[in-house]
Order: sequence, then C-alpha cells, then structure tokens
Amino acid sequence: MALATSALWVAVLTVAFNLALEKRLHEEADDTLRTRAEAVAATVEARPDGRLAVHEPARDGALDSGVWIFEGGRVRERPAEAPSALGKRAAQLAGRWPR
Repeated sequence: MALATSALWVAVLTVAFNLALEKRLHEEADDTLRTRAEAVAATVEARPDGRLAVHEPARDGALDSGVWIFEGGRVRERPAEAPSALGKRAAQLAGRWPR
C-alpha cells in the first residue's frame, strides 16, 4: 500500500511540475517574442502619407533574424537567409492581420 501511495504521489508531482514548467516556458517565449516585436516596431515609422520608413540601426542582425516587414502586400524587409516556404507563410499571415 505504501509503495502504491508513493508511486501515485510521484506521478502527481511529476505531472504538476511538468504543467508548471510548460506554463513558465510559454510565458518566457511570449515575453521574448513581444520584446523582439517591440524592438522591431521601434525601427519602423508610419509617415503621414501612409508609407513606411524603416530605420536600420547598426549591427541589427539580431533584429532582422526572422522578421518580415510588409507595406500593404509588398515586402519591405525580409531575412536574407529565409527559405521561400517561410516567406510564403509570412505573406499569408500578413494578409490575415486585422487592419
């Protein structure tokens, strides 16, 4: 009986730990993505005529990695090393973005 109870507690604690860890990792990933998006957004200026101006800071490789900037249906900035399938997916997502 003691062995079964111990095994049950180990299972319960393992599941609880994994759920807490998963929640924390999702929060950290969301925070990282939000911070990156804010940093990239700070480099884009919407002009009064509706056009976008992209200000390129020096050594911005970390910012440009995995980032597409669309102006309407046109790509303004994209990562140089991105596979074409990923670029197509980014264009699909940009088309669904609420205006």
